[in-house]
Amino acid sequence: MRNAKRWISTICALTMTAALALTGCGGSDKSGTSSSSTSTVDEKTMIIPIAGDISGFYTVGLDDMTNEVISPAFDNLFTVVDEDTINYHLAESCTLSEDGCVYTIKLKDGATFSDGEPVTADDLVFSMSTADFMGYYSYFAASSVKVEKVDDLTATVTIEHPNNGFIQRIGTCRVMPSHLYEGVSGEELMSCDAALSGVSCGPYKMTEWKKGESITYEKRDDYYGKEPDIDKIVFKVMPDASAQELAFKNGEINMLRLSTKEQLEEYSGDDNYTVFNMPEERVNFLTINASSKKITTLEAKQAIMAAVNPQEIVDQVYGSDELAKVAGGMYVEKTQYFDTSMENYTYDVDQAKKLAEQSGLSGQKLTLLYFTDRENMENYATVIQQQLKAAGIDCEIVGEDIMSAGVKWQSGTDEYDLVLNGWDNMQGNPGFEWNYYSDGSAGTYYGFSEESLKLLNEAMLTTDENEATEKWQAFQKSAFADCWAYPLVETNYVMATQKGYEGLDANEIVPVFDDWTAITLDK
Repeated sequence: MRNAKRWISTICALTMTAALALTGCGGSDKSGTSSSSTSTVDEKTMIIPIAGDISGFYTVGLDDMTNEVISPAFDNLFTVVDEDTINYHLAESCTLSEDGCVYTIKLKDGATFSDGEPVTADDLVFSMSTADFMGYYSYFAASSVKVEKVDDLTATVTIEHPNNGFIQRIGTCRVMPSHLYEGVSGEELMSCDAALSGVSCGPYKMTEWKKGESITYEKRDDYYGKEPDIDKIVFKVMPDASAQELAFKNGEINMLRLSTKEQLEEYSGDDNYTVFNMPEERVNFLTINASSKKITTLEAKQAIMAAVNPQEIVDQVYGSDELAKVAGGMYVEKTQYFDTSMENYTYDVDQAKKLAEQSGLSGQKLTLLYFTDRENMENYATVIQQQLKAAGIDCEIVGEDIMSAGVKWQSGTDEYDLVLNGWDNMQGNPGFEWNYYSDGSAGTYYGFSEESLKLLNEAMLTTDENEATEKWQAFQKSAFADCWAYPLVETNYVMATQKGYEGLDANEIVPVFDDWTAITLDK
């Protein structure tokens, strides 16, 4: 399972946004493509640009882009907003046993797939067991996971020991139609006819897939929940950012992510557009590769931390605190348990120079890796390169795609000394993001101390709220003392639409909306 864990960690911990190469269709060209119904002038449509096509509608362990593109068609079971609030979607309820090991999930009655078949506990069991051939759920539970049917609408999920972040992971399950996957096993699940058909359980159904060009969804008239206001959702493949903006101004697409101060000012000041600004609940960070042969001492790590100025990154890369702000630490405002009074690393270029000389870094040439499929990461790398140079540390920057470079990094290469990355969806229980570090693999490529790993495991395993707070905060202090990573910037998800679209900011998570029915269009 170790290789599977590395693969899952690459997909989920790094959360790539790269355009995936389209995989084969298992010999069936017609699968995943159906004719679209004729549009009318009164139709309410939303056209959204994406960097590349998806490979199918298999829903376990998705990358960011596929997760976004299939989200109109698949409801999550539920969304954990904070310690007091759960928004239920396909699930009616989720209860936890007193020992913290058994989750009982009840599905809503009346939910159907887009082919008319009912959504049942059999489908939930399939989606969290047979379909999970790489061990996604067991990896995040840090234990075996047993999923069993209780009745037609109820199933239990049993883990070996408590894991206080696992409920959020269960909530993200997108239930697949098990009746279409009979006789399919292993990796065939990802590219078989069923995975390409687009049959789903959300408010929209896939009606047309022009591979390499666009995917079209239309609202379902048999959806169990609230009727969507938008009739048609179209994801249009447009890899080039400048082409996206031109198409947006021409009205060819209806949504544009804003990443610069100039864009924000332009669209905010134009009455033809509406700008939505939402916390992305993401922290971008700079980490020291534990396998580096050049940064080997705590003193050398401290030199890196003292040389970096995150405020300068915000100022030069974003130019506005409406787009991003300096990270307070390993958390966002909605993260539970962490000590928000604890200070981040301190910028001190004189101290950085001193430590760089003492540790020998001033005589080395470091390599800083950024992922080319990550928004603004090249700009981050350029600013950091300048900051390190000011401290007497020579650094070259290298941009590579997340799939190839991420696997090399996690496999223990010394090709890179520093890596730019990010933690996604930090709201709620931190175990949702951190439990894939708990098996010790983070010690390989992040350089956690044994004490930090011990505290991390203890924090995730407790079911007592007071003890959880104590353990998470102890882990936070220990991880900072390791100087393993510098939390740099907390980003906002800022998007512009043509006038008339509303409700995008009613969603609890972005950019993968958890409730497409909240979006409306006043024509």
